[in-house]
Amino acid sequence: MRLLNISKKMLNLGMNLDGKSYAVIVNEYCKLGRPDEAVVLLREMRGRGINPSLASFNAVFRSLIKLQEFDKAILLLTQMRQWGCCPNFISYSEVIIGLVGAEGRMQDVEMLVNDMIQDGHGLDTTLYSSLIQAYCINGDVRKAAGLFKEMIDEGLVIKKDCFNVFVKESCVKGLVHEAENLFVQMRNSCPAFDVETYRSALNEYLIGNSGS
Repeated sequence: MRLLNISKKMLNLGMNLDGKSYAVIVNEYCKLGRPDEAVVLLREMRGRGINPSLASFNAVFRSLIKLQEFDKAILLLTQMRQWGCCPNFISYSEVIIGLVGAEGRMQDVEMLVNDMIQDGHGLDTTLYSSLIQAYCINGDVRKAAGLFKEMIDEGLVIKKDCFNVFVKESCVKGLVHEAENLFVQMRNSCPAFDVETYRSALNEYLIGNSGS
């Protein structure tokens, strides 16, 4: 708080802050859970001809997502270029991972994933697994399976907890063979992963499904 008070006094005295000074204050507001005030400073920077840093934007995204201010985060992400800064992988992933954990936001997630890919940023294991799990929770196993196949093509291994959710939902939807086939493809394409652990999870649901 002392830092914020000092910065306000500097501005009141007509002293200009540079980009680094603004970045420190923006980060402080975000730590205090006051992202709206941080955004005001970002806008003020633009008015003074100073481009906000990527780190400052990402700090705001983390704060907004933590407060579940999803619409504000999406708007800021889509407007970043107008503010003199392009979103990077972290910018997108902060917002997307926050949205997949919220109810009824998959349309927004798909929009941002498309924007992310068009910007040349590929998905990593965490993003793929989060999206697959979200689709499963929403009952869309087909889309989840499509992303699972993309992961295999990329040589990535789905996270264990996400794999469990995928197999369970596949059994519920009568797509047991789809889950088995994807497991085989992953085993053949990614020999380094823990085959036995994933196989035991698969067998658990298959046995339970056959006995019902």
